[in-house]
Amino acid sequence: MPANSPLLFLDFEGVLVVQSATKARQIAEALKTIGSGKAAIEDFKELWPGLFERRARDYLKVLHEEFQLTYCLTTPWAQWIDRSTTVKLLRQGGLEFVASRLHSRWETASADPSLSRPQAIEHWLQLNGNPDTPWWVVDAEAGGASHLDWPPEMQRRAIVCFSDVGWTDFESEKLRQALKSQNH
Repeated sequence: MPANSPLLFLDFEGVLVVQSATKARQIAEALKTIGSGKAAIEDFKELWPGLFERRARDYLKVLHEEFQLTYCLTTPWAQWIDRSTTVKLLRQGGLEFVASRLHSRWETASADPSLSRPQAIEHWLQLNGNPDTPWWVVDAEAGGASHLDWPPEMQRRAIVCFSDVGWTDFESEKLRQALKSQNH
């Protein structure tokens, strides 16, 4: 991966995955079953096509190609499945480009699942961050959690989607401008 490739802390739910509560429970149960070793990702193949919103995937891919992004996942799904299963899931869901550019420390959830999202990211950055690497957070406003409670530096680096809408051209353009401004 290119040195100083921008790092994107990426959540799935409410960003790339917009779904009903029932579908969210199905996915969570499938991932927990897979993670426990009682099933393989292929056993739930009907869940993966269309899992990631096509429009959101397309916006992310354009930015990926333009800026050669590297990814660290902030999704709670990473608590249930390992890296190789996550890579399979990303590929089956049409996010091959994310799978191929996961950071070697690919997720924030394993540090301590009780940490809040900003705490987990801060912890990850303390352990793995490079001060020369620009980073951004793409997350969704959901469940009463407010990004206004995040540390100011993280608020400045957060692109926040509405969880019932997901990633749109608005968030995509906001991230594009942020990525461009850091390169100047």
